Amino acid sequence: MAGSDAKPDDAALQEYFSTEQGRAELDAYFRTPAGAKALKKALIDEVHGRQPALGVAVKTDADVLARALFERPPRRGVAFVWDLVRLSWESDAFFALLLYRIRVRLMVAGVPLIPQMLHHLCMSISQVCIGRHVILQPGAVLLHGQVVIDGRIEIGSYATIAPWVTLGRNGPALEGPTIGTHALIGTGAKLLGPIKIGDHVKVGANAVVLSDVESYATVAGIPAKLVRNRKDDPEQVEMREAIRRAFAEEAAKKK
Repeated sequence: MAGSDAKPDDAALQEYFSTEQGRAELDAYFRTPAGAKALKKALIDEVHGRQPALGVAVKTDADVLARALFERPPRRGVAFVWDLVRLSWESDAFFALLLYRIRVRLMVAGVPLIPQMLHHLCMSISQVCIGRHVILQPGAVLLHGQVVIDGRIEIGSYATIAPWVTLGRNGPALEGPTIGTHALIGTGAKLLGPIKIGDHVKVGANAVVLSDVESYATVAGIPAKLVRNRKDDPEQVEMREAIRRAFAEEAAKKK
């Protein structure tokens, strides 16, 4: 829109930048020092603004792990702190996840140095590397360590990540996978690039996923291909209904 004196609204700008000429102009701007700085700030602000609250995230993470270990749910108050210590002692991956949650809130608050120290501590203790542009919703589960998550990535609640998994970029672009709720990413799987993984997806061990996967699908192989669509399975229908009832009951308690 060079040479125009008018000030277009956001919708007009979006429409223009979706054109070939607009994308080229935007790309050229982001290659300048000022454009690169503006892009970096906008990305960080967007990621920070969408991070879950620390208390909600930690409580949900602890509750999910306690259920998986068939232990009592976390308590309240000071006892909750002791439950966090106990769970961290039992699972180095949970301890790394807890440190990541604290690190995120410190980054959002603009605290220097300490977030990077926590990042290196996570890598030293359990070989868990989670980048600064990752959004991890409450209840996500790391089964063990040896996990790399880097790039502009979002992982939905109750998704499970097995060891030796890599979630990341596929080339110079920062965008990585978006993973839905209740997904299961098997041991050694690689999910790369700006792909969308639906809810309740199962990714087989050592699979390499480079394209979108629909909800309730099971994929495996290199490159990953559809093995089974479980959307209409009686077990899945029953599970969806149980989840719906659970959310309805929870909402009724809050009224």
